[in-house]
Amino acid sequence: MKKGILSIVLLLPLCALGEIVPSGVTTVGGRGLLRLPSARTLSKGSLCINFNGTYRLESHDTTYAATEVTDRRHWGTGRIGFTYGVYDVFEFHLTSRFFGKYYEAVDEPQNRKDQRAIGFKDLTFGVKVGYPFYEKEIVGVGWVGGLHLFLNSPTLASRPEKDDSLVALGFDPFLKKKTEVGVQVLSDIELESMSFHTGVGYLKAGELYEESETLLDTLNAEDLYTPKNRILWGVGSSVTIGMWVDLFAEVTGRKIIDKPASLPDTVYLSPGIRLKSPLGTILEVSGDYALVDDIPTWRVGVALSATTSLIPPPPKPPALATVTGTVTNEETSEPLMAEISFPEDSALTSTISTKTGVYEKSLPPGRYVIQAEKEGYRWKKNVVILKEGEQKVLDFALSKKVAEKRGQLTGRIYDAKTDEPLIAQIRFPETEVPSAASDQTGIYKVGLAPGTYTVSIEAEGYTTLAEPVVIGAEETIVKNFALKVKPKKGERIVLRGINFEFGKATIKPDSYGILDEAAKVLKDNPNLKVEIGGHTDSVGSDSYNTKLSFERANAVRQYLVSVHSIDPSRLIAKGYGEGMPIADNKTKDGRAMNRRIEFFIIGD
Repeated sequence: MKKGILSIVLLLPLCALGEIVPSGVTTVGGRGLLRLPSARTLSKGSLCINFNGTYRLESHDTTYAATEVTDRRHWGTGRIGFTYGVYDVFEFHLTSRFFGKYYEAVDEPQNRKDQRAIGFKDLTFGVKVGYPFYEKEIVGVGWVGGLHLFLNSPTLASRPEKDDSLVALGFDPFLKKKTEVGVQVLSDIELESMSFHTGVGYLKAGELYEESETLLDTLNAEDLYTPKNRILWGVGSSVTIGMWVDLFAEVTGRKIIDKPASLPDTVYLSPGIRLKSPLGTILEVSGDYALVDDIPTWRVGVALSATTSLIPPPPKPPALATVTGTVTNEETSEPLMAEISFPEDSALTSTISTKTGVYEKSLPPGRYVIQAEKEGYRWKKNVVILKEGEQKVLDFALSKKVAEKRGQLTGRIYDAKTDEPLIAQIRFPETEVPSAASDQTGIYKVGLAPGTYTVSIEAEGYTTLAEPVVIGAEETIVKNFALKVKPKKGERIVLRGINFEFGKATIKPDSYGILDEAAKVLKDNPNLKVEIGGHTDSVGSDSYNTKLSFERANAVRQYLVSVHSIDPSRLIAKGYGEGMPIADNKTKDGRAMNRRIEFFIIGD
């Protein structure tokens, strides 16, 4: 017994090493007042270890050696247990209960021996579910409902050797019972630093073991000690005074169902004080006062508990750093109201410098690109590396934009095959230059600041054309664009001038230019899928020509993939041999036309 208590006392300070979550614990375990459980549960991952004890003293008038003497009877009960929050709305608890009886005999008229007994009484296991149906954390108001299920199991208990002699001296007998089962419905109302608790429940008593029934027969005390089913009830409240003190009081009772007249109900008023330490340990001192007759009038109690979280707290965010500075006119040093933005971090919001040009921004430690910009001025960027808690000054001096002498780009946009004028969009990618359009004659004119541009020409049904152009100050550049019609699904395009070595699939170098043009069409139309068909004349056997035509088509495919990085899934090579002639194979010119490579558009 002493070793067990010492272990708990030593363990309580160790619990305080984690994150502290102090709360009161009932005598049987679980969050609450003294005997009345709270509807609230421990938070997820919280572990509470508790030890509590109660004590009662009673005088006993008796006669010894023809002399009236007043002895004393001492009763004690101790509990050791723990409670664990599985979720924020669910906890379970396990508590073991011990008892002690001590009869103190006065030493008059002669010395007499005191008598004592210590034993294990029962083991209590319970679970509780509590849910906050209404909660306003800002004003500290809430209502929580809960359900508490528990059972008391005295299976391991045994009757002390000296229990008979202590019963003869007026102590209650030790009775071994079977498991008891109980349920309670709980409600908490929370008003800032005050809370009000109510609970009502039912306890189904366990039957006595045979040896205990025999003992009651001997004592003729069946009505007084036979276990009875009970209704459990209680009301209570607590108030927090400052950070470290709670005052609480509760009235709890057990109403016996079908009770004999000689057996009283129990009702106790239990006030107490709870002292909380910065380490998370809690010391409670309480007392019980009987509100009905025929039950022990008073007893006192003390409890020690500590609660800690087994879930590591999230790491604290690093202390913010601050970047501040002034935005001014580079020429006059006058302050400017400018936008301060973070172009490489879209999650950060921009800020505006004040009329005095001052800006300030708090940021987590790290590397940042900071940009200052104002209409009519050239923007500026700076890189800054901020350390935790650091304040860094970063000023910006912006220069005014100078009106530039502009050049002009003009020209005509037309169909490459028919020479018909086209209405097209003229765009300048990766610049702030607005797009323009050609008129019905295909003519376009765009004013541009001096520089190098990529000009992109787009017209519906035509392949987009993009070319570089350099514009000088007050210079007019004439640039015409001939657009080719986009290839369409089902269209066949014969690639004239693709030559191979005789009887082989080796492409001759003079054919590379034609294949490069074909690759450009594929790049300009990234959704295009093509069947590359190889065809031969009728010289040679069918099987030979089919094999040769496939190898030549595949050679073209490999060239486009390896040299121009065309996605191979867009190209399919097929060999048709001499089966699809477009001219007479009896003539030399006809056979030359039949030896060809065709693109067949199978997807756009």
